Amino acid sequence: MNAGKWYADAVRIASSLGVVGGISSTEFGPDLPITRGDIAVMVVRTFSSSIQFEGSAKTFKDVPNYYAASAIAKASQTGIVSGMTTTTFQPFAKATRAQSVVMLERALRLEQTQLPDTTELITLALSATEQEIKAMSEHSYDQVSDTYATYYTGYQLSFNLTSLEDLTSALDEQTQMDIEWISKPVFSIVERSNQYAILEANGGKIKTSINAGKDISEETISLDGLYKLKKMNDNTWKIYAVLPYEG
Repeated sequence: MNAGKWYADAVRIASSLGVVGGISSTEFGPDLPITRGDIAVMVVRTFSSSIQFEGSAKTFKDVPNYYAASAIAKASQTGIVSGMTTTTFQPFAKATRAQSVVMLERALRLEQTQLPDTTELITLALSATEQEIKAMSEHSYDQVSDTYATYYTGYQLSFNLTSLEDLTSALDEQTQMDIEWISKPVFSIVERSNQYAILEANGGKIKTSINAGKDISEETISLDGLYKLKKMNDNTWKIYAVLPYEG
């Protein structure tokens, strides 16, 4: 393997940790396609210290007695893999990028060795909501933007900032939006793992009033929904998705 390639360090580290092996004692085969069995092996090796592989293993009739068989069985115990059908896994089929990501995502949600503090997560979600509404009610839109940057990441951060830009573009001297609390949400934990958490918000409502000269429109908005959080590289937590309930 060429030491100057973009993936060289990643392969070296993964190899030293026992996550990946080579196609021989001296070759890695970086350009070869990866199989579904290969992915199962890497996932099980990566998470062997943070996931309890317990439960009943599925029996796949097309998995022979080869190096990946044990990993496939372990991954099936926890639902990381479920098979292409109820009885087949297709271990030698090329793994798609989507299949690889799904296996990794399932594994990440099973890590239970360093769980985040429940109170910390709930406080974060409530603070994000309270600070946003407070800044909105004071028409401090720069502060709203700062709040988004503090508490949100990824798609949700981009969505929030775009929505804020659209809102401020629509407001002028003749058009003003006021916002006030009707009731604050109560957050509860739905799911948590070492690096991901899902919170549910219930009972939160706000009232918005848009005054455009003689026209005034009011709307009551429910804040009920799911808040998805992830652990960042600096060990802080941020919200990466908000999924409002319909109706």
